[in-house]
Amino acid sequence: MEIKSMKIRGIVQEGEGDASFWLGKYSDVYRLWTGMTLVPGSLNVRLAAKFDWNDPSIEPFKKIYSLIPYGGNRDICLIPCEVYKEGEDKIYGFAWATTNAANDFDYRVLEIITSVRLREVLRLSNGSVVTIEIPVSWRG
Repeated sequence: MEIKSMKIRGIVQEGEGDASFWLGKYSDVYRLWTGMTLVPGSLNVRLAAKFDWNDPSIEPFKKIYSLIPYGGNRDICLIPCEVYKEGEDKIYGFAWATTNAANDFDYRVLEIITSVRLREVLRLSNGSVVTIEIPVSWRG
């Protein structure tokens, strides 16, 4: 199967600190799921249009994990992705959401988690424009 990618542009915005709490609390579990030591926190990217976590083209790449066996109370959606700012290197990470948030009818803030501090590495601030590439199935 040939892998194509969906490119989504968005604007960096301030988060609420939820990802920092959850990624810190369950850092060992996230390392098991992603294969990387994640920086507590996420990059919040406001999208112009709704992001559909249930789009059939991303289904082969989307993973849903449960924190319940580890003492948590939610399920997590992860999709591998790369994020970058024009003229900068791509950084590998994951789009991250709880299943409740992913099912929001108007999901417009994509949270990206990685092993580096994206704001520092990509020199981002609120209002910066970034591109997120998400793998999708090729339909011929």
